[in-house]
Formats: sequence, structure tokens, C-alpha cells
Amino acid sequence: LAAACLLLGVLRSNGPHLLLALLMVLVPVALLRRRKAGGPLMGKVIAAVGAAFCLCLCYLNLLLPALGIPGTSTGEALSLPLMQTARYVKYCPEDVTEEERQIIDQVVDYDQLPEAYREHLGDYVKGLYRGDGKALARYFTVWLRQGLRHPEVYFSATFNNVYGYFYPGARETSMGIYMQY
Repeated sequence: LAAACLLLGVLRSNGPHLLLALLMVLVPVALLRRRKAGGPLMGKVIAAVGAAFCLCLCYLNLLLPALGIPGTSTGEALSLPLMQTARYVKYCPEDVTEEERQIIDQVVDYDQLPEAYREHLGDYVKGLYRGDGKALARYFTVWLRQGLRHPEVYFSATFNNVYGYFYPGARETSMGIYMQY
């Protein structure tokens, strides 16, 4: 069951990002532990996570395209930051400057964000995506600034969107039967 859960998590399109985040935590911990008491096990764990990261990248970028399986859309890949922005716009509209509003509107329809935001489901928000590479670069500067201003909003958006992983028996009307399994 643990192996199946791990595979289900890392073989999704955001799997390599999860493994990369894990590596970013494990490496400093390993360096701190090495100074204190050594730890060959930590090196093996880092090597295993690094190998899993490489395998996920190969799976998503080589195997799936070779089999003719299309990748995800940009909006799908941006689900989490778009959810965080939508929650920010919905609950902190007074803190959004006119410049930030214009930049966000180049990536998603700003006026529809508060209405489209559903705490447990990112589909409505990521469906509003309409940006390009230039607009995304500007958007991410706004996204970072807003996250630093109100980190609790970003945390809430993140946790509400993934709490089904921690409470798999939850039944949400917005996700229907999906959460029952």
C-alpha cells in the first residue's frame, strides 16, 4: 500500500516537484547530521530520492510522449499557484494593487477568480488560465510578493486543496465521488 501510494504521488505531473522539494530538505539535514554523528543511511535515502526524481522525469518527459500520451496543460501545472492567487484575491482584495491586478489578469481572468475559487477543487481556477511565458514571469513576481505579504492565505489555499491526501475518507460535494475512493 505504501509503495502504491508513493507511486501514485510521484508519477503525477507534479511528482518531480515533490521529490525535488524533498531533496531540498534532505540534503541540509544530511549535512547537519554528518557534522554530529555521520549517517550512511541518510546518504542512501538521498540517493534513492534522487534516483526516483530522475526516473519520474524520464517517465513524464520520455516514456509518456513516446507512447503518444499527451502531457498536461500549463494551467494544470500552475494549479497550486493559481489557487493561492485566487484565495488571495477572494479574501484580501483590498491588498491587491492596480498593477498586480493587471499582471494577474494577463494570466487568468481576474474578475472571475473570486467566483471560481473552490477551496477543495482547483479545476475552476486553472481553467481560467490564458497566459504566456512573458506574462508568467511577471505573474510569479506578483505571486511571490503576495505570498510574502500574507503567507497564511497561501498556506490555507495549499492545505485546503490537498487535505484529501491526509483525510482520504472525506466526502466533499465539490469533488463528488472522487473523494470516496
